[in-house]
Amino acid sequence: MKIERQQLISFTRTLIVTICVLAFFTVLSIFPNFSYSGDAQTSVEDVEAHGFFWVRAYPNITFNPFLYTFSWLSGNGYYSESFLFLSKPPYNVYGPRVLEDEAFDIAVLKQLRINIAFNFILLLILGLMEVQDVYICMLIGAIGFPIGGLLGALAGFAATLIIVSYIKLRHGEGVLESSWNSIDRHEENMTSE
Repeated sequence: MKIERQQLISFTRTLIVTICVLAFFTVLSIFPNFSYSGDAQTSVEDVEAHGFFWVRAYPNITFNPFLYTFSWLSGNGYYSESFLFLSKPPYNVYGPRVLEDEAFDIAVLKQLRINIAFNFILLLILGLMEVQDVYICMLIGAIGFPIGGLLGALAGFAATLIIVSYIKLRHGEGVLESSWNSIDRHEENMTSE
């Protein structure tokens, strides 16, 4: 089975756009109060030699459903599982807040790793299905999270989905598809001159 040049270019373009959108979403995913909110309590379980602490963490975190999609699909959108970690913070200088921040960061990073992989696959599938306007819906939904929590995220996504669907039905092509086509036409005009 022979792959045509145009199919390869189309796939490469989709892959590049997917990676760029994923990188943007990943950067957004590390900002507290934008991509997650909550707190963490800690208790020192044991003190090891050389100043290390065994710390029990009790996080309560709500993740942004459009940046931590897999977490929500797997039932961890609201994360509250306790875990044990080894720490050597400047505990005596800054107090227990340092341990709480460290526990919070560990809990977020656990979820971030799997969500990056899942979001790559999800965004690539959306790109291959040529429904890239869902990227816009996801972004607006993500922006709705710090404004209105989970309800704000879902309302932003739904409102944007209605708007981009209307545009696609009215004009025959989506917002991002129209942008790509105009870039292609511009490139064709430049090469023909």
